[in-house]
Amino acid sequence: MAGGHYGLLTTVLRDEWGFNGTVITDFNLFAHMNTDQAIRAGNDLILTPLGDEPSEASTTTNTGKQAMRNASHNILYTVANSNVFELNPRQFPYWYY
Repeated sequence: MAGGHYGLLTTVLRDEWGFNGTVITDFNLFAHMNTDQAIRAGNDLILTPLGDEPSEASTTTNTGKQAMRNASHNILYTVANSNVFELNPRQFPYWYY
């Protein structure tokens, strides 16, 4: 499972290649995808139709909270460094935003 592989998401992608953006899984429908493992491995967003949520291991422990802070940081970094803030509101209709 690539979406929860620490070596792939953190060691290679972030540490070796210097990636600073958001990591998103493609889909999470089956039980083999562990949300807590994915968060700790460096996955930031998990696409799921079932609403899988992190367990208390990620929401109440210090290491889990730190992993969620890192994921939030990566998401906000991506938004802040995108071109969304460079758009001129007068050039586009209101519904574009």
